[in-house]
Amino acid sequence: MARGPKPAHAISLTQEQYGELQHITRLRESAGHTQVVRAKIVVLAYEHPDWDNGTISRKVGCTDRTVRMWRRRWEEVASIQEAPRPGGPRFFSLSPARPNHRACLHPSD
Repeated sequence: MARGPKPAHAISLTQEQYGELQHITRLRESAGHTQVVRAKIVVLAYEHPDWDNGTISRKVGCTDRTVRMWRRRWEEVASIQEAPRPGGPRFFSLSPARPNHRACLHPSD
């Protein structure tokens, strides 16, 4: 079934991690879609070490680049959480804090 090269990042899980990720894959409504996809990637890579990234991506419904990234991320930090974004914080809030907030962002005619 494997068509491409053997994946560079093998997945190793403890029983506790495996159980937690299995649980996340079943949480369709309460977990975010991205969390479920990431958990599925890691679980499938663990359960089927001979599968290449393309096979896992077709099973999960994402790109093989996404599978490569989350295999690597799991090997580095053993987490499916989003990494902190680079750069400084925003200078202004995007929430409508003031009733006339649009007037501050767009010139009036």
